[in-house]
Amino acid sequence: MEPRSVEPAQKSTQAFEEVSAQSIEFVAVPDMAARLQATLPAAIRSALQNAEGFAGCAVMVSEEEARLVTVVTFWRGKERSGKASANALWVEQLLDPYIDRQLRVNKLRAQFAWPSGTPTVKSEEFASEGE
Repeated sequence: MEPRSVEPAQKSTQAFEEVSAQSIEFVAVPDMAARLQATLPAAIRSALQNAEGFAGCAVMVSEEEARLVTVVTFWRGKERSGKASANALWVEQLLDPYIDRQLRVNKLRAQFAWPSGTPTVKSEEFASEGE
């Protein structure tokens, strides 16, 4: 099997957006993984949809061990890091009923590469925040 060739992205046609991400890795309470996957993404979205800067979330469950879960919330805009931090405690409280053992909490900078034509926030909104 031959490796696929990768064409370098052309800056003018590729949309990039910087975001802040807050990730929480944990071991779920036994027998909660199925319920967690069915309810948690909508619960987080519903609770944070009106929070300024909230750009979405991802709930990821390990294929090898269903109790290993990572929840990531994404924040955009000029004050994205502060918005992520301001809502971190609330997200942890929302997750508390599902957590058997918390493993790690991370604050991350991320860059999304969106398909061409996807609207993004203007690059000047991403001036350094002193992170």
